[in-house]
Amino acid sequence: MSDTYVELLIKRKNSPMGKALRAACIFMGITQILLYVLSKGFFFVGTALLFFGIAYFSNFVFRVEYEYLLVDRQLSVDKIMNRSKRKKVAEYDLSTELEMFAPLGSPHLDYYKDMVSAERDFTSGTGESTVFGLVVHVEKTLELVKMEANDELLEQISMISPRKVFKD
Repeated sequence: MSDTYVELLIKRKNSPMGKALRAACIFMGITQILLYVLSKGFFFVGTALLFFGIAYFSNFVFRVEYEYLLVDRQLSVDKIMNRSKRKKVAEYDLSTELEMFAPLGSPHLDYYKDMVSAERDFTSGTGESTVFGLVVHVEKTLELVKMEANDELLEQISMISPRKVFKD
């Protein structure tokens, strides 16, 4: 048995809503500080801290990267928030749980459209690369996992289960 190791990092596209929220909170925080300087009301200090806190914590929500890690038939997906906090969001044993791996829009995935009970999106959201659909068994149900794959990851998954991987 050969040891396989593939690591792929996908940076999620920053949403305009996140940028607008951060800019508005920073602007409101600066405005509150100016109001404190002019009126010496301590209420403005508290609201300024609140706005700066919202701007800081919005980075954890809107700055997201996904890391795919394939090690010996185990695919794990980690969510990295603000380049500092890592959380494992999914783990799949491809030797037993894999049902189908094909590009989204492929006719091979049409059979599973009505059987899938949940969808998970681990893509960048930019639309620049091909998005694949990974259909896996999770606790007696089928789940569609949207992910992006490079050639190396695609090749290693096709080596695990060649009849269930389509590259069209």
